[in-house]
Amino acid sequence: MAETTSDGHPTLLHGKYELGRLLGHGTFAKVYHARNLQSGKSVAMKVVGKEKQDGLLHTTCGTPAYVAPEVIGKQGYDGAKADLWSCGVILYVLLAGFLPFQDDNIVAMYRKIYRGDFKCPPWFSSEARRLITKLLDPNPGTRITISKIMDSTWFKKSVPKTVKSKGEMEFEAFNGDEDANGDKSKQLETLNAFHIISLSQGFDLSPLFEERKREEKEELRFATTRPASSVISRLEEVGKAGNFSVKKSDSKVRLQGHERGRKGKLAIAADIFAVTPSFLVVEVKKDNGDTLEFKQFCSKELRPALKDILWTSPAENPTLA
Repeated sequence: MAETTSDGHPTLLHGKYELGRLLGHGTFAKVYHARNLQSGKSVAMKVVGKEKQDGLLHTTCGTPAYVAPEVIGKQGYDGAKADLWSCGVILYVLLAGFLPFQDDNIVAMYRKIYRGDFKCPPWFSSEARRLITKLLDPNPGTRITISKIMDSTWFKKSVPKTVKSKGEMEFEAFNGDEDANGDKSKQLETLNAFHIISLSQGFDLSPLFEERKREEKEELRFATTRPASSVISRLEEVGKAGNFSVKKSDSKVRLQGHERGRKGKLAIAADIFAVTPSFLVVEVKKDNGDTLEFKQFCSKELRPALKDILWTSPAENPTLA
């Protein structure tokens, strides 16, 4: 039987170091006096203890709203399965814009986490709802595995089309009825959580729902539960009222100004994406012209005209960014 220190660590490490007395310890590690068996030199050896003999992790860590119930329970947990739960919370937040488990009282929130007590918003697709429910299974033994996630219908959805250059999106060349291959297409491009990340700043989702306070901002986004046709009609009305030429398709609108500004004629591109069939994200960008003129147009003409079609979050904050 191998020799061990008084607290259970083997005295011989990797056949190279012999552990001696304990010099000190912190929350996650202990420091021992050790001797290199080849050179005879004394060294200080830090030993980080992550697991006990049951092979499970026992360190309680993580943001409370994101941790798995077995982590809170302090009975030991499988790190990979606990991470899948946290991924489920992240996916929920990406699609919903708020946490699945919320309460001002942290004990009450932990009770909800233990029970898996949450509800999916109505705009979640059936595939997303099914996947999140399997990820947020409070029983780690029956929680969905990574291999099954990769086989799920939601995960296998096609990636978004590559972003076109400004030259490709110029007003005169715009043909909204054709896709990138020149084929006729009337279906809205569908976003999943990973596409939403690409529209935001990493895991910071505020650019989707809050106004950025950057002077160089050349775009805005808003969410709506109105059909794409209603959004397109409203953008067309705003464009014509502002003396813009308008081109449109079932998922895109292009506005071309006639008056030359400080940096040429103002051109605006609006693209509509479907998070679900009944929940859309609209991205409006300056395609040409002066940024200040674009911001003034958005502030004085576009925002007021869109006010009644914006989706309002549970906190009653319009999602116009």
